[in-house]
Amino acid sequence: MSVTDATESLRMILDGWLRRESAAATNNSSPLDDDTLVAAVESSKAGFLAAVAIGEDVQLVVAVDGDTSTNLESQIAACRLASGDAVELNPPKLVEAEVQIRDWARTESASAMAGISNSKALRRRRLANRIDKTIESAPPHLRASRLVIAARARNVVASQQSAAIEAELASLANSDLADDEWLQAIAQTGPTDCANSPRAPCRDLKIRALLLLQVFE
Repeated sequence: MSVTDATESLRMILDGWLRRESAAATNNSSPLDDDTLVAAVESSKAGFLAAVAIGEDVQLVVAVDGDTSTNLESQIAACRLASGDAVELNPPKLVEAEVQIRDWARTESASAMAGISNSKALRRRRLANRIDKTIESAPPHLRASRLVIAARARNVVASQQSAAIEAELASLANSDLADDEWLQAIAQTGPTDCANSPRAPCRDLKIRALLLLQVFE
């Protein structure tokens, strides 16, 4: 499919939403800003679609099964999953989506400030996506401990690093280490102060609208 055809396909999907009454569904239990539009639909895969503004730049950020992206093919795939019936919002899933969006925004912001090349930016997205997957695949009794290590790993991935550390991250991006060992390796790659200090918030981030894709067994 050409870029032109893909763009037209996405436009048609979004136009179709505007004609659906369920597109107007909202829920006041959202932890997001009061003026953020939120809704949920039943889907075969978990994820979200979000209209996100960073300063004056507005993007459609999507996630399916933990993979966060803004590329056109991913946007179309996520939109096609969002044609199910409107359902009641799951507040914990809404919080998870917000955290994932803010992590994505911090990574994008850090990449821009550091002048990271396209190849490095792609690698960091891959690392961030794998970090998310390690949390999703964690057994219940390991989830809490993995969340702590994952937060440190995200700090490393989202921060500007030296050439030596970038080389280590490049190696780990293709590593077949087990999830816990891999997370520890990422978390310990950066300087101690980077790994343990809280990240500065992305001050210009605004989530304007968020549609959850919720799976029901």
